Amino acid sequence: MAHWNIFRYAADFSHAISLILLLYKLQKHRSVEGISLKTQLLYLIVFCFRYVDIFWNYKLMYNNIFKIFYVSITAYLCYLIGIKFKSTYQKDQDRFKLWWAIVPSVILGILFNSNHKKPFEYIYAFTLYLESVAILPQLIMLIEQEEIENLTGEYIFFLGLYRALYILNWIYRFFTEKHYRAWVTWICGIVQTALYSDYIYQFFKAKTKGRKLSLQVDMGEDGSSS
Repeated sequence: MAHWNIFRYAADFSHAISLILLLYKLQKHRSVEGISLKTQLLYLIVFCFRYVDIFWNYKLMYNNIFKIFYVSITAYLCYLIGIKFKSTYQKDQDRFKLWWAIVPSVILGILFNSNHKKPFEYIYAFTLYLESVAILPQLIMLIEQEEIENLTGEYIFFLGLYRALYILNWIYRFFTEKHYRAWVTWICGIVQTALYSDYIYQFFKAKTKGRKLSLQVDMGEDGSSS
């Protein structure tokens, strides 16, 4: 149980908070404006494939509760965006092609995983690669918006925090577990965290300056970016 540490717990709850915030936003405003259905569909694929092991790997109730939570709430978010509040969904701005993420992830999962002798490792590696880029449709969509609504901003922030905390979890495990190595997991996690890095910077910048969050480049009068 050495890998159960404060960073792991904090990361899991940050992830849960992000999903709850998004669900609250959609229910409160009864609108999915600014939210990417493509990102939620990619996450749903990740969770459904990764957590299929719940049917044979059920030793830890903590893990199983979170697995069921992630799959259920993400499926419900897809329903809200794609069906219930479809009239407010900005499909024209959610232009990322799902296959751009899925096909390379499948190929990488086949070629590079932790154990080629175990079938589930191919599936698990596929979900790691796919999760590392699942946020891209949402970030691309937000770049086109002049301002990002507060709850949307906080949802993305807690997702980024979840990934950053998992890196701390891996560092902790590296120094406390003698044979702990997880190269595929580490690389995918670093890539995913890097995608959030500029957003988190802009998030804190907006908060400290008391202004609306935007990912668009500000241009000064002389045309230079600021």
